[in-house]
Amino acid sequence: MIKVDQYQRIRHLYTVQGLSQRAIARELGISRTTVQKYCRGGAFPESRPRKRAATVMTDQIKGWIQGYLEEDKQAGTLRGAAKQRHTAWRIFERLRIEHGFQGSYESVARLVRQLRPESREVFIPLAWDPGDAMQVDWGQAAVFLAGTLVKGHLFCARLCYSALPFVVLYPAERYEFLLDGHRQAFEFFEGVPRRVIYDNLRTVVKEGWGRYVTQKQREFRLLEAHYAFTSEFCNPGKGHEKGLVEGLVGWIRRNILTPVPRADTWEELNRLLRQRCVGYLNHHIAGRPGTVGAAYEEERPYLLPLPEKPLDTCRVQQSQIREDSLVRVDNNFYSAPGYLVGQWVTVKAYPFRVEIWAQGECVAQHQRCFEAGRTIYELGHYIEALERKPRAVCQAKPVRETVEARIRAIRSLLPEGPSGDREFVQILRLLLEYGQPALLAALEQCQACGTVSYEAIRFQLLQNLQAISDTEVAASAELGAFGPAIAPTDLQAYDELLKVGDSR
Repeated sequence: MIKVDQYQRIRHLYTVQGLSQRAIARELGISRTTVQKYCRGGAFPESRPRKRAATVMTDQIKGWIQGYLEEDKQAGTLRGAAKQRHTAWRIFERLRIEHGFQGSYESVARLVRQLRPESREVFIPLAWDPGDAMQVDWGQAAVFLAGTLVKGHLFCARLCYSALPFVVLYPAERYEFLLDGHRQAFEFFEGVPRRVIYDNLRTVVKEGWGRYVTQKQREFRLLEAHYAFTSEFCNPGKGHEKGLVEGLVGWIRRNILTPVPRADTWEELNRLLRQRCVGYLNHHIAGRPGTVGAAYEEERPYLLPLPEKPLDTCRVQQSQIREDSLVRVDNNFYSAPGYLVGQWVTVKAYPFRVEIWAQGECVAQHQRCFEAGRTIYELGHYIEALERKPRAVCQAKPVRETVEARIRAIRSLLPEGPSGDREFVQILRLLLEYGQPALLAALEQCQACGTVSYEAIRFQLLQNLQAISDTEVAASAELGAFGPAIAPTDLQAYDELLKVGDSR
């Protein structure tokens, strides 16, 4: 049996150089029979199959391996241990350590495959109709938020026909985030699919699982009714039943969130994700004709229309305002106007803000905090109480946690005693009315003049505002000098009409 390079030399010497079979055999040092077989191209050189080492597995070794596999079956009945089973390498190591096995790993692996054949499930390729379905799932990813590494939760949705994705990042997987993710996804897709496919999420399913779901969470039923879609649930452990969105979670981690992104706010991170979802319209999926965007344009007319009013995606609770003018949301406290102390109010916890409602009016709004044990104050909620109790102004938490240190330092420049406290509270009123930058500018001017008091700061503030107003008027006049000329209105025609009316 000859090799390929020998076959090439035989064919070249015979066909190109025209040597005889005898001459070729003499030059290459092979038999004339071999040259005769291959010179005219009537046969091909055959590859010699690699000989495998003879199996050295005895019945005793086979029995040991079967014993290890039997341990796996028993472990499968223990809670949480179903995935802890022997690999072929682990069996090879145990044979060497426990029984002094001298054979090869390959021989052990072959026998393990024979004794424990792994049945592979057949997945059936699916085809979807336009507008028929959307798949939803949660994923997790690490992000740097304001310099701190935190765990984010990815709400992932994907249309089944066009495969267009939508992803938004939240701090948790509570149901207000689930509702908000649906609303944003439907608005991004500019329509609603007829079916949405889920895992057995606790924020969705109240009783049952898979096809046996008997009761859904009330908030989810409201979402389902408002957007007029129906829900379906995968069987437990059957993630392939929503493989489109399962693959999306990994794709987002690898292609968008690697390296770990850095941002100051959740909104900034979500702008990045939305841009990439829009860019995915130009993506071409292997095995599909055209781009994702082209398929989406085919699918969009089949989506259900959005409702006239979007769902209010918040968690609502009724709470009583405490004596310190605070209300609790999760593990944090948020301030409310002082006049509401002791009253019951409606608190709406949105994904990134908290609203406090009283008598049909939003009386307070805060940025939602996700660090447990925090208290979020607004100075305006306590200013009236401070006017009644000015002595507490220096130790008041709403002042210490919301007012910049340079402004708090004004108190040391004022007279000691109750009069200085009252004057400082009046300056805090100016802070609420005119803002921090304007107050600091007036303070610096007063310090330069050597006079710091409520009246001096207020006078300087008004002077600065008047100067700004005069500058704007001058700029407008200058602009008007170069602008189009506007003729004065002639009112004589209106006077004539009035005279006619009087004569009648």
